[in-house]
Amino acid sequence: MLKSLAFGPLKGGAVGLALALALVHGLGIAELAGAPSYAAAAATGFSSGIFSGRPIWARGARLEGLLKSVAGGGLAAAVLFIMRRFVAVSIDAGPLGAGPLLELPLLVLPSLGATLGLLFEVDDAVGRSHEAPNGRK
Repeated sequence: MLKSLAFGPLKGGAVGLALALALVHGLGIAELAGAPSYAAAAATGFSSGIFSGRPIWARGARLEGLLKSVAGGGLAAAVLFIMRRFVAVSIDAGPLGAGPLLELPLLVLPSLGATLGLLFEVDDAVGRSHEAPNGRK
């Protein structure tokens, strides 16, 4: 369980950071607004669902991984929408940029990924604790 608490946010955060770096340095997009921001959040949630918890390539985890990925994509976009709707914070984040905090992909996407990674890892760890040693419930 403690391993899940440590590695879940690291896996999800790394996925979010990779996507944010691809947007910022690869495509030159320093701020995300509108529909592209929700698409980026959904991609982060989808990718976190693939890599966190039981990965999609694990034996017998294809359907679980697919459902987790789809739910993660929708959940990440919904969380971003709710945060933008009810939390308005504008600061100067130095080298990351100035403006609304929730439009900076280098802050938002790793945070979403880390949160979802933790959620998926804990869900998987709790599900495994109820299984018998041979893998059956």
